[in-house]
Amino acid sequence: MQFITLTFNHEKFIIEHLESIKFQIERFASEPCSVLVVDDCSGDETVNKANVWIAKNRGLFQSAEVVSSQRNEGLTRNFIKAISLVKEDRFKILAGDDLYAMNNVFDAVGKFDLFETPIIPFTDSQGVEYSIKTGLEFYYRYERRPVSIKLIKTNLSKGYFFSAPGVFVSRQIVKDDGLQEYILQFRNIEDLPMWHYLLNIQSNPITIGRAAVPYVMYRVGSGISTSPTHESASQFRVEEEKIRRIACPNSGQKARWGRIIKIAAYLPVYMMGIGKIGACKKKYKHQWANAARYLTYIQACASDFEYEGAERSRFSVDDSSKSLI
Repeated sequence: MQFITLTFNHEKFIIEHLESIKFQIERFASEPCSVLVVDDCSGDETVNKANVWIAKNRGLFQSAEVVSSQRNEGLTRNFIKAISLVKEDRFKILAGDDLYAMNNVFDAVGKFDLFETPIIPFTDSQGVEYSIKTGLEFYYRYERRPVSIKLIKTNLSKGYFFSAPGVFVSRQIVKDDGLQEYILQFRNIEDLPMWHYLLNIQSNPITIGRAAVPYVMYRVGSGISTSPTHESASQFRVEEEKIRRIACPNSGQKARWGRIIKIAAYLPVYMMGIGKIGACKKKYKHQWANAARYLTYIQACASDFEYEGAERSRFSVDDSSKSLI
């Protein structure tokens, strides 16, 4: 398994990210693992911190390396560089400000050409927050709706793209020269062009799967797409609009059942329902509670690493969560 990390000015987050990889390896790995940090010429201490962490934890990996550009080339070219360095069939590319979640990520790698899983969002100020609306959205997106290429294409044309951090793709897909050439039209956006190319341009069939288990925790407010103050935010918006005009000709349109579900999700009586909805609500709330505790643990591990002498807290996943993996 190859863990590949994309970084740009992630000095505040990189140790937490690497500690989440360490958690995965120490708790779940049954195969040799490697880590590769691909940095886009960060102007802060990202590279130095990553190198120090790797030096201390090198025994976890069969190979560990940090590769840095001499000049800033943008997210897309850094992504392409990472693709060129994929050596294993089982791999995952993730941004250096996000975390691998508390569930066994090895269960998600290599199942399909494109494997969609939910993400657990969190913020630096509020941490992990759960709402019933979130649980219902997860239920309809990942458990109730069938995995259908036709339906997915329809949804993509309306602007409902995959949540990129939670998607696992195969080596066969990322090594496609046509894909790489297509997304190089952009500088700071690679996911929307990728989905459009894979489902509407290239002709080879791909296998698509979906699971209701979160394997990634997504940090909201630090990246280009969620932070309006990010230095590349304005360029990102221009590129996003460009690809949406191409890939989402029906953007803004919603199917009748989609409107009904959205309305129903806000009805208190519906949210307090029993049966499948009630079970779903309980299951996702449990995942969020585990994620909140796990985030505290990872932050404590990172703090211990950066500030010697800090007391490390303890973390254990409730045994009942194993049934969700």
